[in-house]
Amino acid sequence: PAMPTASRPSAHPPAARHSAARAPLARLLAVLTAILIAVLAGTGFASCALPSATDDASAYAVVSRGDLQAIGNPCPMDGRYHLEADVDLSASDWAPIGWPARSFTGVLDGRGHEISGLHVVSQVDLGGVQHNVVSAVGLFYALDGAEVRSLEVRDVRISDTESAAGVMGAIAGKVVGTDVTTLSDVDAYAVVAEGHRDVGGLVGRADGPLRIAATTVHGPTLRARDDHVGGLVGYGVADLSITDVLVSGADVRADVDYAGGLVGNAFDGAVIVVGSTVTGTILAGQDTAGGLIGMVGDPDLPR
Repeated sequence: PAMPTASRPSAHPPAARHSAARAPLARLLAVLTAILIAVLAGTGFASCALPSATDDASAYAVVSRGDLQAIGNPCPMDGRYHLEADVDLSASDWAPIGWPARSFTGVLDGRGHEISGLHVVSQVDLGGVQHNVVSAVGLFYALDGAEVRSLEVRDVRISDTESAAGVMGAIAGKVVGTDVTTLSDVDAYAVVAEGHRDVGGLVGRADGPLRIAATTVHGPTLRARDDHVGGLVGYGVADLSITDVLVSGADVRADVDYAGGLVGNAFDGAVIVVGSTVTGTILAGQDTAGGLIGMVGDPDLPR
C-alpha cells in the first residue's frame, strides 16, 4: 500500500497571508487619507481656528485684523463670516484677502460694524518682503458670486503710482465669474483712490455680474490717470444693477476719458439704475463724463 505523504506546512500561515493581502489596501487608504487632509487644509476646513459666530454656528466670528487675514489663509474662501467688532487696519498696509489670485465666494456680514484704515500704497509688506500690488486692490482681491452686506468702511487710502496694471476699489479690486455678486447696505466714508485706470469707490472692475443696493459712498476722491473711474465702479463689462444708492460729495476725475458718478464706463452687459443719486464733481480730461455713467457701450461702435 502506498505510504501516506505528510503535507508540507505552508510558508505563509493564514494570518500572514491575510496581512500581506491587506498591505496594498492599507497603503492606498493612507494615500487617500493624506490627499483628503491636503484638500481640506487647502480649503480651510481642516485648520481654520476662527470661532463660530455668536448668533450663527455655521458662520465664523471676526473681531480683529488677524481674523480678517485668516480668510483664505487658512480659512475657506467660500465661508460665511460675521463681524462682531469694529476692525482697525491702519497699523500697516493691507494685503487684499485672496491676493494675488484667489476670489472670495462666500458671505461677509458686517453686522453694522466698521472696517477702518484700509491703506495700500503701491506695495504691501508680506513677511518682510515688499510685493508690488499691480493686479486688484481692495479689502478683497476679487469677488465671485459673493455677498458683502451691512458693512461700514472708513478711511480708505489706495494709491498705485508704480504700475499701469492695477484696478482698485474699497471693497474689491474686481468682480469675476458668472454668479451675481451682491453689495448691500454698505456705507463707505472718505475713500481716496488713485491709479492708472479702473478705479471705483467700491469696485475697480466688474467682469462678472454685480448688484449694488441700499448703499452710500460719502465724499470719495477718485482719480484715474488714464480711463475709467466711477463713484461705485470704474469699469463694467457685465450686467450691473444699482438700486437706492447715494454717492455724495464726490470728486471723480479721469485724466483722459470715462468718468461717472456711479460707473465710469459700462462697456458691456445690461445696466439698471433705480432710485440713485450723485452729488459732487465729475470730470474727464478729454470727454465722456456723466453724472451717473460716463459711457454706456463701446465708443467705437456706430450709434
